[in-house]
Amino acid sequence: MQSKYLYFTGLILSVFSLSVGHSWASPLTLDLNESISLALQNNHQIMISGEDRKIADEQIGEARSAALPEVKATGEYKRIDEPSTFGESIIGRRDNFAVNLGLEQPLYTGGQVWSALKIANLYKAYSDLGSKMSENQVIFSTKKGYYTVLFLKELVKIRGESVKLLKEHLEITKKKYRAELASHFEVLRAEVELANANPDLIRATNELSVAKDTFKKLLGLDLTTEITLKGSLYYAHDEMISLEYALKISEKERPDLGQQRLVKEISRENITIKKSGYRPKFSLFADYWGISPQFGSSELDWDWGWDAGIRAEIPIFSGFAVRSQVSQSRIEKRKTEIGYKDLKENIQLEIRTALNNIEEARQRIQSQEKNVEQAKEGLRIAEIRYKNEVSPQIEVMDAQVALAAARVNYFQAIYDYKVTYAQLELAIGGDLTDVREK
Repeated sequence: MQSKYLYFTGLILSVFSLSVGHSWASPLTLDLNESISLALQNNHQIMISGEDRKIADEQIGEARSAALPEVKATGEYKRIDEPSTFGESIIGRRDNFAVNLGLEQPLYTGGQVWSALKIANLYKAYSDLGSKMSENQVIFSTKKGYYTVLFLKELVKIRGESVKLLKEHLEITKKKYRAELASHFEVLRAEVELANANPDLIRATNELSVAKDTFKKLLGLDLTTEITLKGSLYYAHDEMISLEYALKISEKERPDLGQQRLVKEISRENITIKKSGYRPKFSLFADYWGISPQFGSSELDWDWGWDAGIRAEIPIFSGFAVRSQVSQSRIEKRKTEIGYKDLKENIQLEIRTALNNIEEARQRIQSQEKNVEQAKEGLRIAEIRYKNEVSPQIEVMDAQVALAAARVNYFQAIYDYKVTYAQLELAIGGDLTDVREK
């Protein structure tokens, strides 16, 4: 259902892109699904995967052709220095012509043809899984880019509000100074704190601009396009799947694991191909030929004929080349089995790490959520105390710094949770909403 939604969303956006001309001049407002749809349409790696699939289709046709008859026409012209003589008779002519139309149909090739055809079909399946793997990676990168922009929007907002609070505090301090209730040092300190906060705001604003450009590149948009991302960075509790279930799903859904299984099958077929060097090969052949006259008859009176039969090719000794080729193929097969085991262990590590990181981020969110509320209350109290001349200026400054840090940590934890959740989906090879444990 989700794939259909993404498809139709992408179709609508494609029509929209054509309507605005060669560049994306009009501003775009995108949600996460619309962003993913655009990325899947425009990403270069996915385009390359599509071309690989076309190559795989052609390779199947190439392998299949080895089992079909081969028809070949040949022609020959040969001029000799001097015809042979027998007594006073001249044998042959200086100009000689020959034509041949031949057909050869393989009957048995020691399993080579059928193994090659199997390999071609396996490679087609391998290419399909490669496309899925590229799509999964693009979806993850899009989600990460989307959440990065949302996080940096919050960071700019926090830095901007910090600057605003420091400006307000500076005005309060100046009023107290004019009323001789604050020292000149306190005014200077407030001005310094405000000056120190401005670079953080400038830096966060620049990081947001860079993140947006990076995100536009990922989506295949013109960098001059103005984009606005819907929504905000918020935390919604997601029910987690167990480690055992995640591993079970990855066994079925991970494209690279499926590719490695296909590589194992291909390596087995390669052994069959190499072993065919030990076996005889049989083929059916037929030729229809014509030779220009060699004696005194008219040059137009060609000699025509045909022949047909069965050809057998029986290997006797090839200098141990076949044995070496078979041994190499068996070594390659063992390497693929080791690679398959190593990949499964890496996937298990990816899933365990993602699940642990999700739990850690969730705990940080809960902790920082309370911390933000406490920091807000702390700042409110510090400002009241400072206005009433109960506490020093440093207490307000510390409270402002604590609030900004708590809010940054809170949104950082949400960002980490979102990205790690997307990493878990990438690790199991599918959308968690589709494979969640019942």
